[in-house]
Amino acid sequence: MISVMVDPYGLSEEIPTVLVVRDESQFIDSRLKIRDALHKGKDLNVIIKNRRIGQWYESLRDYPDVKIEILSPSSVLSRALNLSVSLSLNLSVNDSEIQELGLVEKVEKNLPQTRLVTTRDIESWVLSVCVGECWGEKGGTLTHFAEMASFFLNVKELQKHPAVARLMKKQEEGWFDSPVGEIYKWLFMVPRDRSFFIYAWQILKNYDKTMRENILDEITKRDRQVLEPLEKCVEQIPLIECKDDYKKKSELSDLLEMKWKNILKSKLTHGESENDETLKKRFGQIIGEAAMKMSGRIAGEINAVSFFVRENPFYFSKDLFDLIGARFTVFQKQVEELSQFIPPRFPTEPRLDWDWGQMSKWATSEYFPYKKWSIQQGRRDKKIEEIAETYSEWLHRKYPQLKNQLSPLIYGTWYRIKKHIAQGYRILWIIIDNLSWFYLKDIIKAFKEEKLFCSSEPIPCLSMLPSETKISKTALVAGKLPNQIEVDKYQKYTLLFEDFCKQSNMMSYKAIPDSEFRKSKLEEHQVTCCIINKLDISSHGGFFDLEDEIKDFLKRIAQYVRNFLPRDLSSKKFYLVISTDHGCCIIPQNIKGLGKPGSARMEKEHKRFVYVDSNQHLDKNWYFLDKDKFGLPESIAIAKGYRFVGKRKPKGLIHGGMTPEETVIPHLEFCLQPLELKDIQVYHSSSPIIGTRKQKVELSIRNLNDYEISNVAVYVPSHSIEIKIEKIPAKDEVSESCEITLSREEVIGSKDNIVTLRGFYSFDCMGEPKRGEVEVKIKIRKIIEGFETAEEIFKS
Repeated sequence: MISVMVDPYGLSEEIPTVLVVRDESQFIDSRLKIRDALHKGKDLNVIIKNRRIGQWYESLRDYPDVKIEILSPSSVLSRALNLSVSLSLNLSVNDSEIQELGLVEKVEKNLPQTRLVTTRDIESWVLSVCVGECWGEKGGTLTHFAEMASFFLNVKELQKHPAVARLMKKQEEGWFDSPVGEIYKWLFMVPRDRSFFIYAWQILKNYDKTMRENILDEITKRDRQVLEPLEKCVEQIPLIECKDDYKKKSELSDLLEMKWKNILKSKLTHGESENDETLKKRFGQIIGEAAMKMSGRIAGEINAVSFFVRENPFYFSKDLFDLIGARFTVFQKQVEELSQFIPPRFPTEPRLDWDWGQMSKWATSEYFPYKKWSIQQGRRDKKIEEIAETYSEWLHRKYPQLKNQLSPLIYGTWYRIKKHIAQGYRILWIIIDNLSWFYLKDIIKAFKEEKLFCSSEPIPCLSMLPSETKISKTALVAGKLPNQIEVDKYQKYTLLFEDFCKQSNMMSYKAIPDSEFRKSKLEEHQVTCCIINKLDISSHGGFFDLEDEIKDFLKRIAQYVRNFLPRDLSSKKFYLVISTDHGCCIIPQNIKGLGKPGSARMEKEHKRFVYVDSNQHLDKNWYFLDKDKFGLPESIAIAKGYRFVGKRKPKGLIHGGMTPEETVIPHLEFCLQPLELKDIQVYHSSSPIIGTRKQKVELSIRNLNDYEISNVAVYVPSHSIEIKIEKIPAKDEVSESCEITLSREEVIGSKDNIVTLRGFYSFDCMGEPKRGEVEVKIKIRKIIEGFETAEEIFKS
């Protein structure tokens, strides 16, 4: 069989065994080879890649053993799109246009989702791949109208090929004949300008009427009548997107920033008699009211709010930060920058009769946020130092009982790990020496950037006493109290690790040094352990830039861990466990050292405690830890508060004492599965309310997540509703009561006896914050129903 393919457009691939004819000079030779193949009955494949001489082979059609095929862009496109014969013969674009538009090349990456069965289908597909997806849609709806407006605001310049222009015109006419055709006609008169009018109207939707109209006057050059065709449907048009580098958007953003800065500033003017509490309350009201009016979608708004906060940081709060974060979800970077201006609430005084649950919650939610903030501000707060001493007194009293429990002391960490192993998980256990709770968010963020996600809430633990490496880390790795460990095994971590694994009948385990950890990969052991000492070593030497260096170190650790994990690691049966042996503290200025009591012994690198035989020579500045009572190999004395032993103040971050920052430390567990958090739901769960009377309502907050959420807050600034809930279990809900007064306009304008209020929410889950907007639908009694008159319904 002889196959002759006429390919004037060069669409076919060249194969070595195929005879290719490119110009006239090859014609005679090719015909001779074809004749020879005919006479001898041989197979021959010929491709003619020349438009002019292709027709010279037509005479070969008279031979039954010769098959002639014309390869054209239309035939290739039809085959690729699986078109019927009738459709193939009635394409809306010719071969030249198909070639110029590169449609054949575009098929592979843009295969239609459904089969094309009409000419209109083909035209829509051509427009979708050559112009944009919205051009290929049937259209004629407000949703599609919004997509078209977004298209015009996000495409710099539309290059129209004549064939595409022809199809676009035809598509437009179809949209013009739809039920919303009039607004399509309005849009296509000046597409970009009018798309921006809609975008601006949506940004300004909730602004005060005067402000909105003044800005629209500027945008439309005082021809606001141009917007009249949209008046009936503009509320129903879905949100339009506009790229940031569009000049008119930048101008609008700058204008809004200037206006909002002036508005916010003017509202906070005050007289000399007003106190800080009054101003703080007003500041919060100003932020709340502004957030309800702002769109949350344009940089000028968040810039103005940020400026207002930076100018008045004293009045800022965590609640306002959460509210701003929920409103400006598309500007999370700018929102996070405001976190530095949140002055944490001063901690309450801890009580000596608290249990560990109460004390750990106080330390993590009250003490640490304020202590870290005061350090960042470079302030010494003697009151917080006194509070820390109350905690130390509590710890000194409670430790003898707590030491007999596997939790919260860190020597019980092994038992959490064993539980995971029993469930079939492979464990990588990283012990970071000297990891403070202060850097909890930083380490979670560092691992999240490496695609490792918290699998449970961070667990507060207690270091062993004293909070120093030799005793605390030895107990952590051994899984025993310090006085239960043979003296000659102290600080022999590999040996202690292997002993515990053997005693627990583990099949496979491995301890690796951090130097090998950076070069190798995780193997198939049930548990692999690595101790990283770098942070502790650097801390004792002091940092040039403390916070930045620690954050950089934690990022490097996260990178090392990620590189250590093999790519084929099962995400369902793996946990990364991060532990530490103790925290650390900074000795405040003007703290004087203590003299070494009697015959006490001390180690060179630790100046927070000494070894003693008894409490005979100790005064009120020391805590005595009897070896039998505290489970120690030797009795020790720990300096109270932030005091130290000796005349010279230790440099850097030190440990060995009993402050919260030295002894309350994090236990973290990570997996390879990302945490996907859902919004919360807020609904009116009590009876419908009547008119505009001030009434109590019950609102239920539902947690849709598979995990417990904490620090839940719901704000509806327009009606001064603020709800705070400590925790909501997974797939559960909590109800709270609040008072509400609806306006006459809200009641009259209600639909289906529902008034919809707009608000914000925030919550934490496994170290991750989530914020967003929420709708609260308030049920009301029907007006003109029952025995009440309209006057009775609306009386206050």
